[in-house]
Amino acid sequence: MDETESDFFADTRKNLASVFKKSSSNVEAGEEHMKCYLRIRPFSDAETERGENQECIDIMDDNTILTKAPKDSHTFKHYAHGLGKTSHKFTFSRIFDEDTTQKEFFDDTMLSLVRDFIDGQNCLVFTYGVTSSGKTYTIQGKQSDAGILPRALDVLFNSINNKQLYGITLKPKMFMDVSKLNTEEAEMEKKIKERIMKMSLEDVRDETIVLSISESLVDVFDIENRIREETKISVEDQGQIRFSIWCSFAEIYNEQIFDLLEPMPKKKNAKRPVLRLSDDKNGSPYIKGLKEVNVTTADEAYKILNIGQRNLSTACTKLNHSSSRSHCIFNIKIIRNVILNDPSVCRLSLCDLAGSERSSKTLSQGDRLKEAGNINTSLMTLGRCIEMLRFNQNHKENNRIIPFRDSKLTRLFQNFFCGRGKAAMIVNVNQCASMFDETLHVFKFSAIAKQVRSYFKNFSFTSVSFNCWGLHYMNNYKYP
Repeated sequence: MDETESDFFADTRKNLASVFKKSSSNVEAGEEHMKCYLRIRPFSDAETERGENQECIDIMDDNTILTKAPKDSHTFKHYAHGLGKTSHKFTFSRIFDEDTTQKEFFDDTMLSLVRDFIDGQNCLVFTYGVTSSGKTYTIQGKQSDAGILPRALDVLFNSINNKQLYGITLKPKMFMDVSKLNTEEAEMEKKIKERIMKMSLEDVRDETIVLSISESLVDVFDIENRIREETKISVEDQGQIRFSIWCSFAEIYNEQIFDLLEPMPKKKNAKRPVLRLSDDKNGSPYIKGLKEVNVTTADEAYKILNIGQRNLSTACTKLNHSSSRSHCIFNIKIIRNVILNDPSVCRLSLCDLAGSERSSKTLSQGDRLKEAGNINTSLMTLGRCIEMLRFNQNHKENNRIIPFRDSKLTRLFQNFFCGRGKAAMIVNVNQCASMFDETLHVFKFSAIAKQVRSYFKNFSFTSVSFNCWGLHYMNNYKYP
């Protein structure tokens, strides 16, 4: 063992890349195409009355759709002038029609990722689509019919219920690091948790900012009466392991990062504290100063979601009364502990991306127009990164720089795209004829994403040390 590795193992506040070498994780190294799921939202009564149902999307089988441009769309008009075509075919890992239940969708998409997460794999799930396409409903759901996030929390705690680490002795930090807490630090973490859990609706709302929380979103936070997921994943094959669960909730709004567990300032002109991105010693980006809260039940984690959602910047738009105008990322971290001096960390991040439509579609003006511009810029950067990943994987001798650093969102996604976890994409669409051009753009984006190969490994120190790539390589990543 060289000096660097010796120092690494001696430090109690160490990077945790070595842990899975000694743990009983079942996750194997591998390579697969990014999972890309399509979920189609049913028409509302108002949309049907407006004549939006013009059969623009035809489901051919479980994996293939055919789009047909309506006559009023730009796509059809371009075709009339000899440009492009009126129909396109797209394939997905799985297509879910408007009759798909929340339970069915979770079981067929998210459950396997939760299993990988419990076994020690980093996972990212992000939704993509125009405003009012069902992204937030898919992730959060409602009181009587939970989305993938509440169900994932239930499955997680159902599975580790009798194997939780007693007390707050360890805390995650940075991307995959951990700290051992002394008594004073542990008490401080308990007080932070108590303070956050006591936040009321009034504590987290700033009436000087134009915010709107619809009844459907408030309803989802009725914790006591919510319907719980009963699925359980066995962890008996992992031996005498103990788990500690930590949650955080961040928002990217106008290319600024905010902690959604931070109380909104009550003074009229006061601004929320802006967090910044930093890199750990392995070049992995993380949000510096983001609060991570220890939770011991699914209901506690659900309350974290409650508090964060109430803080989430939303704006009234034409398309959706409570349309999120920011990207929000809910993070769950597991500290896996077999021996107290050799714990490990893995994370599951669920990202609800802002709507991808043009500003003209939402009648955005002023601040809303600025929001739309920043949203489109970050989503465009995400598209460029995915396109460059695909190009580099197909042209290994002529790799190009991947512009992860061009937006906050892509920097946070960077680790999952560069060998430190799995990524899956959920494409949400409505079938409205008036939104066909935007929906077609979403389909074209997903077609590129589906071709990206996700490369992941067990996170042993010897196999995934980023020293073998060089720190600069995180920004100029070449596919292994």
